[in-house]
Amino acid sequence: MSTGKQIPFSSSKLAKSIQEHAGTEIDKKTQETVNKPWSDSATSLSAEDKQFLEEVMKKIEVGEINLLQPGTIINQAVYAELEGKQQSQADLFINSALFLLRQIYDFYHSAHDNDSDMMIDMVKELRLKKEALEKEMGDVLKI
Repeated sequence: MSTGKQIPFSSSKLAKSIQEHAGTEIDKKTQETVNKPWSDSATSLSAEDKQFLEEVMKKIEVGEINLLQPGTIINQAVYAELEGKQQSQADLFINSALFLLRQIYDFYHSAHDNDSDMMIDMVKELRLKKEALEKEMGDVLKI
């Protein structure tokens, strides 16, 4: 069903598909299927993730970590020992981690449930990425 509206880059397949399906309603059965949680998804933060979250929030609250200053989550002694390429990899992770930490911090202090799927996913993602980085580079982060 086309609405007659033109999409600027109409030559691409994606743009054509969007144009063809604009205004199309999703049937109720499909909507229920996509909104159904994964059967193996957690319903609350694991003990490990909860402890990690509490430790990180405490460091932010006391000012040990400033969510706008990347240097505050770096263990400088370990970071200084890294080679240039490893420092670059750590820098990329640190900027990504700070973005995610800001989202977690805002969510943590919002009216949302800290055991929501979104919070569970964000905390787990941060913890697992941190562990992977530290496995390769040592205790380079303060979180």
